[in-house]
Amino acid sequence: MKRALTKPLEYGDKEGSQASSRPRIAIIIPCYRVRVHIETVVANVKDRVDHVFVVDDKCPESSGAFVAERFAGTNVTVIFHETNQGVGGAMMTGYKAAAENYDILVKMDGDDQMDPQHLNELIAPVVLQDADYSKGNRFHAPSFLNQMPKIRIFGNAMLSFLNKMSSGYWKLMDPTNGYTCLDAKVVNMIDFDKIDRRFFFESDMIFQLGLIRAVIIDVPIPARYGDEVSNLSARKVLVPFFRKHLTNFCSRFFYQYVLRDFNIATIWTLFGVLMFGFGVVLGSTYLVRAFATGEQTALGIIMMSAINVTIGLQFLLSALAYDINAEPSRAIARYLHQPPGAGR
Repeated sequence: MKRALTKPLEYGDKEGSQASSRPRIAIIIPCYRVRVHIETVVANVKDRVDHVFVVDDKCPESSGAFVAERFAGTNVTVIFHETNQGVGGAMMTGYKAAAENYDILVKMDGDDQMDPQHLNELIAPVVLQDADYSKGNRFHAPSFLNQMPKIRIFGNAMLSFLNKMSSGYWKLMDPTNGYTCLDAKVVNMIDFDKIDRRFFFESDMIFQLGLIRAVIIDVPIPARYGDEVSNLSARKVLVPFFRKHLTNFCSRFFYQYVLRDFNIATIWTLFGVLMFGFGVVLGSTYLVRAFATGEQTALGIIMMSAINVTIGLQFLLSALAYDINAEPSRAIARYLHQPPGAGR
């Protein structure tokens, strides 16, 4: 049975109400160098949800202590890290703390780039059990990108394509978007020890959710920028992100198409790589030899190279089509028990 979607704490429900059947919602805010914006962010969301967890990731500006002082006695809890663990480390701490008593876990950054007015839209797919994880998508409409710098548009487009290949979620865009929502029942299935602690966290989270066949849905949410300074540079992350995505792609292929389900796509991929590679190497070898010696290459060699390249490419395209159609479509949270203490 699908859970009813209501506006949290806006329809007369009180925190801790046993009579309400609505899911209990918590927002997790990783906190590092955001003292200028954090008070506004927390103030704008604390009355919209049941609880707010602020994770101070050894912030040099003492943002966590600032929040604890400003919101003492409210539904805001501040968790302090003794060492800086990155946004991923902060979120894993927040997920583990919030999943004990809450059903819906929302990630919102502390730089005030994420509009709380879109909170209901973000959580709707998870509350209705159409998805296990939802995330914002700033690329849904051209008008959404008016405020986004051009270099970010290009960088995010490239990163989105790499993420599609490594995760298998071919319909997703904007993988670095930090405005996300997770069903708490899925938390115990995620291997947090293998998720990147730094800027690759959001992309790695999608990859890990893909390994457990979770359903992820993009929610159209426009970009919002103010005077904040982003710590993520497209120029600096493209190369390291490419290496990480390549590693994830190889891991996913081995786990999904060899260990868990050896199927026709596995055969197409293996034969495709072998035939395409053989054709390219064969053709290149004789092409170089022809340029070096001036001798003509035998027609049979040319045909053998072309046939292997063509058939190999067809096998690879067939495997790609299979992978695109194999994207998860039924939320796994429907079949999982609630974590201990959830909904109490």
